Amino acid sequence: MRLTRFLKKRNKFRPIVFRQVVGSSMLPKLEDGDIVVASGWFRKLQPHDVVIIKHEGLEKIKRVQHVNKDKLYVIGDNDSFSTDSRHFGWIDSGHVLAKVLWTRIDGFNQTSD
Repeated sequence: MRLTRFLKKRNKFRPIVFRQVVGSSMLPKLEDGDIVVASGWFRKLQPHDVVIIKHEGLEKIKRVQHVNKDKLYVIGDNDSFSTDSRHFGWIDSGHVLAKVLWTRIDGFNQTSD
């Protein structure tokens, strides 16, 4: 019963997800084209965690800067190229799809000729 409520709370709950970084909002930590591994199974978010959020129909990778009960203030590492909470304000924690576990997978980020 608890798991059912938990699953309903998450949008399209996914235990493990792989995402490719698009853009430069998370430079220098994440570069355009990098692959990240994330999990929808997490207990608590803390400042400095990197998360995948759903905002205005798009998935975005951002860093949690502040946590206030069920609200998060998320930012990109590259201030000049990031659309984040400085633009759209605090987001509900229900918009978090996953917490990033690995921020760069070596070998996946190379193109073959």
